[in-house]
Amino acid sequence: MVSAGPLISTTIQALAKQVPTWHDNLRLIDFTPLPCAASRETAKRSDLAGHAGYGYCRSHSRYFWGFRLYLVTTAEGMPVTWCLTHPGLGEREVMTALLERDRHLVHSGQVILADKGFAGREFEAFLAGRPSARASIWCGRT
Repeated sequence: MVSAGPLISTTIQALAKQVPTWHDNLRLIDFTPLPCAASRETAKRSDLAGHAGYGYCRSHSRYFWGFRLYLVTTAEGMPVTWCLTHPGLGEREVMTALLERDRHLVHSGQVILADKGFAGREFEAFLAGRPSARASIWCGRT
């Protein structure tokens, strides 16, 4: 499965370039939990043991065992890039690594819209300090 990651990413990017909002200056970033087991026994027997882990989902107010799927999308929701991570990793750190890996997908003048989980001076400084990105981040606050 690990070897399929680059092929999946290439395919997603090729499809994303076909949607009308590819050339827009707006990108959305977020993550969603991907629960893989509902019981401790299942988690221990799973082939994903050692890769998946326990995490907390604030929007569903529950713990889960599995992964987090991080996405950068066009305004209409077409994925531009993605990554699958252990749920214990920090949101900003993962998105920073994802945007650094796929730096060619964030262009000068783009606005990145995110929820408040991504708000933070370090993450905004990362985006502002990239010569090729010069993106702005707008985080909703509730």
